[in-house]
Amino acid sequence: MVERVALVTGAGRGLGQVMALALIRAGHRVFLTSTDVVSLEETRRAGGANERTAIATADFGDESSLPKLVASAERAFGRVDILINNAGIPNPLASKQLDVAPDQIRKSFGINIFAAIALTRLVVPKMVERRWGRIIFISTSLDTMLNPAT
Repeated sequence: MVERVALVTGAGRGLGQVMALALIRAGHRVFLTSTDVVSLEETRRAGGANERTAIATADFGDESSLPKLVASAERAFGRVDILINNAGIPNPLASKQLDVAPDQIRKSFGINIFAAIALTRLVVPKMVERRWGRIIFISTSLDTMLNPAT
């Protein structure tokens, strides 16, 4: 088996944690990111392979911080072969979707869409150079997405 390096966003809980643990158990090195260090440490402990994991908190609403995140993963493991764009926030709460404030919509799109695009743009050039890479986008079902028309 070839050991790959994965960067998993939203790795502190839920589906991101499950995917990160599966990659660790498959023998890969995994760079774990989330918004809080406590959940990342929990994922790292559950994986039982501290030498093959590294962690960093991230603010996916701050696009300028994303190059530093990728650089941290590359410093830790030399490269990123697999990017799992899993981080996301739920829809803003409102009694009616048309009542959602514009800044809440911007935040949702920034974290759920634009951060994933920015991370992808950061890792693809080196994947192309190495002639190998995988990018996975995790989304949500249409019924839970922001729908300002309802």
